[in-house]
Amino acid sequence: MSARLTIGLTGGIGSGKSSVAREFEALGVEVIDADALAHGLTAPGGGAIEAIRAAFGPEAIDPGGALDRARMRGIVFADPGARKRLEAELRGLRESQKLPWVEVDGRRACALVAEALVLHERLGTVPPPEFARWKRLFAAASAATPQLRGDLQPKQGEAQPKASRLQGEAQPQASRADTGEKRPADMLSPVAETLLEDSATLLDLPELMGWFIDPGRVQHEALALLQVRESRLVVSEQVKAEREASIVDGVVEAQLPDAARRRWAARLREMAEIFRMTGRLEPAALAEQTAGALADVGRPATSIPFARALAARGIEMASEVALGRTRLADVSRAPARRARS
Repeated sequence: MSARLTIGLTGGIGSGKSSVAREFEALGVEVIDADALAHGLTAPGGGAIEAIRAAFGPEAIDPGGALDRARMRGIVFADPGARKRLEAELRGLRESQKLPWVEVDGRRACALVAEALVLHERLGTVPPPEFARWKRLFAAASAATPQLRGDLQPKQGEAQPKASRLQGEAQPQASRADTGEKRPADMLSPVAETLLEDSATLLDLPELMGWFIDPGRVQHEALALLQVRESRLVVSEQVKAEREASIVDGVVEAQLPDAARRRWAARLREMAEIFRMTGRLEPAALAEQTAGALADVGRPATSIPFARALAARGIEMASEVALGRTRLADVSRAPARRARS
């Protein structure tokens, strides 16, 4: 194997770092953006949020859970010591940040992206704007998706090929599970049924923090939930809990039809492979069993804790939007519709 050459891009503001990085990416060179890493640390749920809250107080965090950059600028410019503390905190976190990359069969990674593009085409949506510069590289892969997937299926006696997935993405991707084919792996053993009870804990993992039912689809249910919580009627906590559970059940049933369940199942299987490749066997087993339950469309989705947690998180985010604490555009993962010609 040839040695890997690592190149550092540095320079002042406006010196062309981003332009050079784009040229490297166009040539197929992997680019690691330190600015993007830093922004990830201060985004909602980022590794720096709690440390910043402890060092500078809750006013340093905005209602959406991210760093309040405007307020923080006021703090650090008024106090040089505060600026040094912030820089030291972020520097330590950046140095300890682990990039969620694994080495995989590149053909399989291309096939997964191509499948997502096919799904966008079928649904009349478009990929995120950030993907535009990569799209031409996947044009051939999109046309060859069935062949790629067929070539990459394991033959009898061969190991399952590894999959590539960036961690923390929100929207599920297309899968061959969309065909409705039911595999033996989708049938859970009694032991797996017990394991499935803990499936909601998967969403506590950093890689799955961005997984939820899109808030834009559950705004009505979010308002209903707020009404239950803020009602002045004298009702027991049990009655309130039952009403909240009913709202969550309704979202699960409406937002997780069979095709969506199969896509989420396929995505969980990809994450299970990532967990295995990084030595985390317990979450790998839990993700695999949860995927099997989701793919079994004969099982009510409301009986799967993972599905209920997806819905509950989406409703909570939509509630934050309804209360004016964050903007829907900042939390929605819904793809844009294709413009009509």
